[in-house]
Amino acid sequence: MGRTHTSMPARGHCRRTAALALTTSILLVAACGSDPVAQRIDARQRGLSGGPLPAGPTVAARSVPGAAASQPAFDPDAGMAAAIAWAVSHNPGLRVALERWRAAAWQEPVAGAMPDPQLTLTWFVEEIETRTGPQEAQLRFAQRFPWFGKRDARAAVARAAAEEAWLQVIAMRSKLAREVALAWLDHAELGGRLALVRTNLALLRRLEPVVREAMRTGAGQGDLLRLQVEIGVLTDQVARLESRLRPTAARLRALLALPPGFALSPPDPPDRSAPLPVAPDALAAALADGNPELARLRAAVETGARRIASARRAGYPDLTLGVSWFLTGEAAYADPPDSGEDPLALSLGIELPLWRDQYRAAVAQARAGRRGARAALRDRELQLMAEAEDLLFAAEDAERRRRLHVQTLIPRAEQALAVTRSSYRVGEASVLDLIDRERSLLALQEAELRARIARASAVAELRALLGGPQP
Repeated sequence: MGRTHTSMPARGHCRRTAALALTTSILLVAACGSDPVAQRIDARQRGLSGGPLPAGPTVAARSVPGAAASQPAFDPDAGMAAAIAWAVSHNPGLRVALERWRAAAWQEPVAGAMPDPQLTLTWFVEEIETRTGPQEAQLRFAQRFPWFGKRDARAAVARAAAEEAWLQVIAMRSKLAREVALAWLDHAELGGRLALVRTNLALLRRLEPVVREAMRTGAGQGDLLRLQVEIGVLTDQVARLESRLRPTAARLRALLALPPGFALSPPDPPDRSAPLPVAPDALAAALADGNPELARLRAAVETGARRIASARRAGYPDLTLGVSWFLTGEAAYADPPDSGEDPLALSLGIELPLWRDQYRAAVAQARAGRRGARAALRDRELQLMAEAEDLLFAAEDAERRRRLHVQTLIPRAEQALAVTRSSYRVGEASVLDLIDRERSLLALQEAELRARIARASAVAELRALLGGPQP
C-alpha cells in the first residue's frame, strides 16, 4: 500500500524546522563578535601622557589681571617636565594624531566584519501552477561567506595600520616634547642674558657718580661721555632682549595650548650641564631600539606585508548560502495530501574570479608599497644616524666650551676687571679700560650661558631621537 497522507505535513514541518535552524545558524555565524577595540583604545590612552602634573602649593593660574579665574591651572615654575606633561595632555596637534589613531583602530572590526545578509521577497505576477497548488511568492534569505582567511587578512591589515597610526602618535609626542624643551630653553636663555646685561648695566650706572666726582677734581669730560655711551648701548640691549621675550613666550604658549593672555616669565637657565642620555659607542643600538619614527616605519613595512597577504586571498571565491521559501496556495482541481504546503529550497553559490589580472595587479601594488616602505625605513635610519652623531658632537663641543669659560676664561676676566678697578681708583687706568674689562666679562658670561643652553638643547634633541623622556 502507498504512504499514508498524515506523514506529509509532518515531513513539511521537519523541513521548515531544518530551514529555520539553518537560517539561525547563518545569522549566528555572521554575528560572531569582534575584538574589544574600545578596551584597547582606553588602555593605551591611559599611558600616553606619562602621568599627571606634579602637585604643589604654588600650582596656580597666572594671567593678565582680571582673567585669572578663566585660566587653566598651569604653573610655569613647575619645571620643564611639568610643561611637557601639560603639552602632551592639551596640545591640539597631538590630539589630531590621537584621533586619527582612534579612527584607524575602529577600522579593524569594519574590515573583518561579515557581509550583511540579504532578504528578498519576490511576488509572482502570474502564479506558477504546481501539483500542490499555485506558488504566489518567494521569500529568500542569503548570506555571503568570504573564503577562509579573507576576513582575518583584511582585519590584519587594519590592525597593522592602526599600530602604525599609534606609533605615529608616539612619534608626535616625542616631537612635541622636543619642541617644548627647545622653546623652554630659548626662553630661559633670553632671561639669563637679560639678567646678565641688567647686572652689568647696574654696575656702570653706579660708576657714573664716581666719574662725575672725578670731573670736579679736574678730570676731563671724555671719561663721562664714554661711560654714558656704554650705558646707552646696554640699555638698548635690555630693550631688545625684553622685546624678544614676547615671541618666545608666544611660541611656548602655543605649544602648551595656553591662552594669549597667559603670563610666562622666563624660567631659570639650567645651572648644571645636562648629562648625555647614551654613551657614544652605544648610539647606533639605542637609536635603532628607541627612535619612535623608525618604529613607525617598521610598522609600515609590516602593514605592507599584511596587504600582500590580503591581496593574495582576494582572488579566492566567496560562497553564498541561501534558503528560499515558496508561498503556495491550495490546489484548485484536486485534493492532494500536501495541497497548499510551502516548499523550501537550499542554495549554494560560489563566486567565479575569472578575471585574474586585477588580482595580480593588487598583489604587485602591495609588493611595491612594501618595497617603498623598506626603502623609506633604510633612508630614515641613515639620516637619523647622521643627525644623532651631529647632536652628540654639538653636546660635547658645548660642554667643552662651557668648561673652558667656567674654569679658565671667566675667572681670568674677573681678575682682570678687579685689577683694572683698583688701578682706576688710584688713577692708573681710564674709564675706557674699565669699560673694556666689563664688556669682555659680559661677553664671556653670555658665551658660557649660550654654551650651557646649547648643551641642554642638543641633549633634549638627542633624547627625542632616542625616544626617551625629557628631564
